[in-house]
Amino acid sequence: MNKAEYLAELEKRLAALGAEERAELLADYEAHFEHGRAAGRTDKEIARRLGPPQAVARDILYQLSVDRAQADPTLRRVSRAVFAGVGLGIVNVLVLLLPFLIGVLVTAALFAAALFLVASPLLGLIQDGPTTDYLLELPLYAGLAGAGLILWVAAVKFASWFVRWMLARLQRNVKTGKEDHA
Repeated sequence: MNKAEYLAELEKRLAALGAEERAELLADYEAHFEHGRAAGRTDKEIARRLGPPQAVARDILYQLSVDRAQADPTLRRVSRAVFAGVGLGIVNVLVLLLPFLIGVLVTAALFAAALFLVASPLLGLIQDGPTTDYLLELPLYAGLAGAGLILWVAAVKFASWFVRWMLARLQRNVKTGKEDHA
């Protein structure tokens, strides 16, 4: 594969990026070819050392998604970074996807339980109606609602910790991938 073919394939694979960002990355890879030629290597040797353009593009897109998730850690960006990492190999399913899915499920369960507990006075009123039994159980419902508020705060703290932990895991995975390609 010569320089023009390599860069054309890389550009095609990086189509999801903005034109300026893509041009900057392509200029970097063009410089790799120029430095390699100056060192007496052929385009084919340089392309082989760089790796397939498909793999290079996946690595670049993964790194960018992790960087974006770290800059603005929303669930959507972290999810994109996780799925971009999973696309790099089957090992990442275990390293990234499983912990991510478990964390999302635990977070959702905590919020659902908290919401149920906070809503328990209203649910009790709907079930029993405004009776004396309901009034006698009102302190219990108030306690459940308080426990729900505490659980809600715990769920928010867990979600915050989980996002930070997942971002650190993604960053370690990026560094490990770079070391594997070096």
